[in-house]
Amino acid sequence: MDPVASLGALCDSGTVRLLSDVDSAGVVIARGRVSGRPVIAHATFSGSLDADGCSRIVWAVDTAACEGVPVVGLWHARPTGLDGAGHVFAAMVRASGRVPQICVALGPSCSDGGYGPAFSDVVIAGPDGFGGDVVCSSDALAVEKARQVTSLLDDHGHYSAVPDAPLPTGGRALALAMFDPTPATPVALATPTAASAQAAATPAAATPAAATSAAGTPAASTPAAAPAVANPSAHNPSAPTSSAVELRASIAPHLLTALGRMGGHTVGVLTDSGHLDGAAAAKAARFVRMCDALRVPLVVVAEAAEVSGRTSKLLHALVSTSVPRVTVVPRRICAPYFVMNSRSLGASAVLAWPDADMAGGSSRKRADEVISPCSTRRRIVEVLASGRVRRSTGLIPLQPLIL
Repeated sequence: MDPVASLGALCDSGTVRLLSDVDSAGVVIARGRVSGRPVIAHATFSGSLDADGCSRIVWAVDTAACEGVPVVGLWHARPTGLDGAGHVFAAMVRASGRVPQICVALGPSCSDGGYGPAFSDVVIAGPDGFGGDVVCSSDALAVEKARQVTSLLDDHGHYSAVPDAPLPTGGRALALAMFDPTPATPVALATPTAASAQAAATPAAATPAAATSAAGTPAASTPAAAPAVANPSAHNPSAPTSSAVELRASIAPHLLTALGRMGGHTVGVLTDSGHLDGAAAAKAARFVRMCDALRVPLVVVAEAAEVSGRTSKLLHALVSTSVPRVTVVPRRICAPYFVMNSRSLGASAVLAWPDADMAGGSSRKRADEVISPCSTRRRIVEVLASGRVRRSTGLIPLQPLIL
């Protein structure tokens, strides 16, 4: 895709304002809005990036971190100079845990955990990319999916009341049914726990000379702002869309990790679907760390009938989290049930269905509350709404090593 057209497809119609020219640097940076929220984005369009192109990316990431807004990178190319690449990596590490970083891998040279994707929170791969958290069949679909993820990670929303309703009996179907089918209309229920990055208005366009990196060095200068660019897709931010985005579906597919909205608020949901092995535990640990770093509450649907392999990374990730996290036990869970966010690991609440079997013991003894299936979503939202974020770990969600 053309870089300017890509930026227009990412942002709301008429909100894109270019901050650099389309020139030999190979990078275009811009301000815009996604679902009404301010973002800073950059798009590469050449086979390789020189020092000037890298300096523009550094400026975009540092400025986004200073202003508390997400940064979205549309990567067609990779840095070639070692110094330029090092400055880009350093900027992304400085922004880690402070603002969401979304990478759209549209070229093979920047995929498979290298360069931009290596330090991003969520990687969305187009047909020429690979190794993404979400893999799309076209570049246009990848950019559209980036819109959805950016909106979820930036605008956590307010909790709204959820009525009782029947749910599937368990597994993946139950986990996905917990998400709102469309973004819910906010109804004040409790003070949200989202970070202050949700500023309502876009800050005045920062000049590159005024932006400084966390290390205290001025960012490289960029050309003056260009006229606003119309969005060819003409997005309507209020149009209803599905709220669920599954991440890393091809890795340990028996474990579901997904982002979406529950009661109008962004949450992360994971479920083990009967078997928790080492690969699934590593996938779950990365997801838990990402949600914690970006202050997204967690819901765990625990159904592991068998636990095998190394689960230490998942245990460490759960214990170190700062966000509210609720566990639901709908049916049966095996003896080491504590692995899936038990009370001993600091869960905000463990909710069990009446017929749940928790390692051969009664759910009334090992759960905080026994609830009816119909009231599951309502009780989860009530618990999450009353929870508080204790601290922010700021941990970079790197892919755990699987041996």
